[in-house]
Amino acid sequence: MPDWSRARTYRGDPADVVAELSQFLEPPAWHRDAACRETSGVNFFPRFGEDAEPAKAVCAGCPVRGECLAFAAGYSERDLVGIWGGTSGRDRHAMRRRSAA
Repeated sequence: MPDWSRARTYRGDPADVVAELSQFLEPPAWHRDAACRETSGVNFFPRFGEDAEPAKAVCAGCPVRGECLAFAAGYSERDLVGIWGGTSGRDRHAMRRRSAA
């Protein structure tokens, strides 16, 4: 996850500031290889009660599932919605609870 505190307080050379902030404008490299990019007709942002299994099935065969899940694990259920790394917000919340115990 990007370090926002460092970006907000940086007072160096403007070119360095632009380079630092560019990480927020460009998606991570693993996005290029994500299976969901090549999938149409699958809802990766199901509403409460809607079936998330089709999206999770796409994630199951994704070559960057681990990177995607690691990214999503850094956010709360309220801050990052949808299926990421084959997990829903509830799944990730339960994973955090289990790891804290």
